[in-house]
Amino acid sequence: MDGPTPTPLALVKPVRAPKQQKAMRDINFQPANVCGTNRGWQLHRKRHEDACHPCQGAHGQHLAEGRQARAAAAALLPPKERKTRAPRQPKASAVCGTISGRKRHYDEGTPVCETCRITYNEYSRAKYRETNPPKAPAVCGTDEGYGRHRWLRTTPCQPCLDAHAARTRASYHRKTEPLPPVECGTTRGERKHRKDGTPTCDPCRAAYNTYKSAQRAQRKKEAA
Repeated sequence: MDGPTPTPLALVKPVRAPKQQKAMRDINFQPANVCGTNRGWQLHRKRHEDACHPCQGAHGQHLAEGRQARAAAAALLPPKERKTRAPRQPKASAVCGTISGRKRHYDEGTPVCETCRITYNEYSRAKYRETNPPKAPAVCGTDEGYGRHRWLRTTPCQPCLDAHAARTRASYHRKTEPLPPVECGTTRGERKHRKDGTPTCDPCRAAYNTYKSAQRAQRKKEAA
């Protein structure tokens, strides 16, 4: 019989529909009781979540077994092929109750003990106090004292109320006080002429040209 040989049905790869493929992806093929193993620790990391204590312990044990296996394999090699570097040992100072002890907990994947946690918290607070010294408390009779009353949610005393009122009045008068009059022969006078739409007088034009010439000379000096 002429023509191509038909492919047996057993060798034909079934083609799934898109909806069936999505349904297959949603199925969790991992066993339910993987916690407490190194595989469970890997699944925690893959899901971007913190590993539970059993998985941390299993991962630490897995790393220790790997180091022991590598050390045993290196011991079977001929002397010329052995690595002279000894297996890494924990530091003598890496005991519980120190910063190194807390790091050792994380390296081995074991839960941090209460002693290491307290030591690290004290170290962090002391470091923060060094870089951020405490400020002197605000005294009554000032605007800072009024703000301290508000922060503590207490009733401000009369001296603090008077100081805050005086500061508010001074700020208001500083914003509402009239500006000094604009005089001709200055750059402000030239801007006022342009704003009012009036012809620029000779003194204002000369002052503006002098200002622009000095500005251009400064730019050339900086570029050189």
